Amino acid sequence: MTLYNPHLLPRQDLIETFVARQPLLDELLDDLRRGGAQHHLLVGGRGTGKTTLLLRLAAAIEDDKQLVKKYIPLRFPEEQYNVSWPSDFWMNAIDALIDALERQGDAAAAKRLESTLTELEPLDEDARAKQAFAVLESWTKQAKRAVVLLVDNLDLVLDRLADSLWDLREALSVDNRLVVVGASSRFV
Repeated sequence: MTLYNPHLLPRQDLIETFVARQPLLDELLDDLRRGGAQHHLLVGGRGTGKTTLLLRLAAAIEDDKQLVKKYIPLRFPEEQYNVSWPSDFWMNAIDALIDALERQGDAAAAKRLESTLTELEPLDEDARAKQAFAVLESWTKQAKRAVVLLVDNLDLVLDRLADSLWDLREALSVDNRLVVVGASSRFV
């Protein structure tokens, strides 16, 4: 039995074999080129290519000379089992930003963010959530780049944050240069 996991595909294989959702990828990229303030939710059954599309979107942003100046795609693990509180989500976003900066060769910025994560750990939930979100906002302003949060299984994340959805909605409704492209196997 062979299991398909797009996270294990070499980058070039992902790019070369991506064909079925090309029009949707083009639409998402066009939205980013126009300013990209719109969040997107991709809904489809298991195995319909949502994860592959998110990974391909990240690669397309990184390969586009204009988009990579304006955006940094953040890849999250497919299952974010550690998300129980808003701070977990924002801390995961910072961690994904660190990974993205390391892939781009910006070790100094990644190191600074790592030390920030360490400083946030001992804070209580409310303070940690607010500070972690502020770190992301501050990074987008300093870098003059928006963050594209590529969140697979967004429905599971939102279920875990059910008591804090209004805060999350409020955080993502303002013009803070955070764009969510989420995937879900069901409507949320």
